[in-house]
Amino acid sequence: MSGWLGARSAGGGLALALVLHEMVAPRAAHAQGVFQLRPLMTTAQLYDSNLFFTRTDRQSDLITRISPGVLSEYGSPRLALRSRYTLDLERFTDHPELSGMDARQHGAIDFSYRANSLVALAGDAEYSTTHTPSELNAETGLILSRARAQRVGAHSLLTRRLGPSTAGTIDYLLTQDRIEGGIAILTQAATLGADRQLSSRDTVSAGYRLQQYSLGTSSPTSHALRLGWSRGITERSTVSIDGGPRMTDGLVTPELSASIRYQFRPGDLSLAYARTQTTAIGLAGLAETQRVSATATWRPRRSLRMQISPAFFHSEQSGAQADVYHLSVDVTRQIAPGLSLAAVMNTYVQRGTFSTQLASGTIPHQDVMIRLVVEPARSHALAPASLAPAPIAESCPAGAYVIGPEDVLDIAVWDNTQITRTVPVRPDGKISLPLLNDVQAAGLTPMQLRDTLTKALAEYIPRSAVSVLVREVHSFKVAVIGQVKTPGRYELKDRATVLDVLAMAGGLTEYASRSRIVVIREEPDGTTRIPFSFDKLTAKNRASKTGGQQNICLRGGDVVLVP
Repeated sequence: MSGWLGARSAGGGLALALVLHEMVAPRAAHAQGVFQLRPLMTTAQLYDSNLFFTRTDRQSDLITRISPGVLSEYGSPRLALRSRYTLDLERFTDHPELSGMDARQHGAIDFSYRANSLVALAGDAEYSTTHTPSELNAETGLILSRARAQRVGAHSLLTRRLGPSTAGTIDYLLTQDRIEGGIAILTQAATLGADRQLSSRDTVSAGYRLQQYSLGTSSPTSHALRLGWSRGITERSTVSIDGGPRMTDGLVTPELSASIRYQFRPGDLSLAYARTQTTAIGLAGLAETQRVSATATWRPRRSLRMQISPAFFHSEQSGAQADVYHLSVDVTRQIAPGLSLAAVMNTYVQRGTFSTQLASGTIPHQDVMIRLVVEPARSHALAPASLAPAPIAESCPAGAYVIGPEDVLDIAVWDNTQITRTVPVRPDGKISLPLLNDVQAAGLTPMQLRDTLTKALAEYIPRSAVSVLVREVHSFKVAVIGQVKTPGRYELKDRATVLDVLAMAGGLTEYASRSRIVVIREEPDGTTRIPFSFDKLTAKNRASKTGGQQNICLRGGDVVLVP
């Protein structure tokens, strides 16, 4: 009983954190950033072929699921905060005793903070409860019978730039899993790592990880040394390998992961292998797990995505073993902005088990779901600046930073030193990462890029926690040409107006046509010329409705022409 009281306290703590975010972020946003609160809603119809995951006498049911939620975001040039909470309400047609208002809960909060151009900090926490504990066994795929289970986790990452192409990281992870009628599993991991970009195609990494487990009556400790290498074979294909020895209580075993990915115009193909030591909810001990997975994604249209993902898991512990075969098919269609319809099918077959609640033998399971997802789009303040109207104001309003070419980003993935690294944004606006190859970054805010990476990594790292930090700003460049004292191209570090860059250029010459200044801006649909009158702005009546001229906020790539 005390364990479940502790679980409720942990959930209450996370709920308090979400509430504090809602209270504090708006004040901060008013002062220097942008805050947004959005409702979420998903409704689904689900068919489950084996509710209790039994080998024989399987029982099926039709389930109606409604999932309300809320998402809040705060962004500023240095700090980004994000919190999300969803609750699943389920109604079973033939098993009404299983219906409930809290079939599943998931809450998460994460932040990223850039202290300066060299140091960045990121962190996140999550709280999940479910009556289907197999959902929490993403690394092993192991099937368990229905029982109330929970996961509480926290993670922090400190990144320090050591050179133009080298970065060091300190990573700490804490996870606690509980299942009703079973033991609590506590995992702590601390990692020291470094990565170096040798060229535009090659990156190497090295790291040491210390893990300590609490598994009821035992507390094993694990030490692992890892070396990694990633290479972009072509612009469309990437290969990565990472591994090294791992010692757990005096026993040395290998740890290895490898992947290859190929991108083509309407989609991509990938193949991955991993061998590791892990825990599984409901399992009293550590398991040696091997996983082979593949994913094929096809996007015939921008609004349509089809994906098929087969996987095989093999787990061993103390002479016992279990094999899991999994096939997932996902077809998603965006009906309108903020509205999408998806059909998802998952098929599982497990041979062997570690659970005393399940009979040995073959356990099949299949579920088919059709869901409708409603998620309102971001406001213009959090949308890419290139899609918003040209801002005209006395001083530039605060808004989320938009990534551009030549910026330097810190990409951190929870408990994955192979992908965690510092990357530059190439002139074509893309970044290169293991598994994902080229990813478009320019034109997105850090939070939007975070969402893009989270979705792309989901096929390799389920429930991945990703953070994106802007380490260095180099993309905000504005050119000033014509009748100014020091014409040229200027790299800006903060929002600026026409008057700001004219001052940087030394001011106007005596031959300048002060009322015919033009800002030339490249928009998605062509070039725009925005007139600007220096005389009207500096006149005493500039605030009047008849003859006033407001200052113009500049964007990266603007050209100020003074005839």
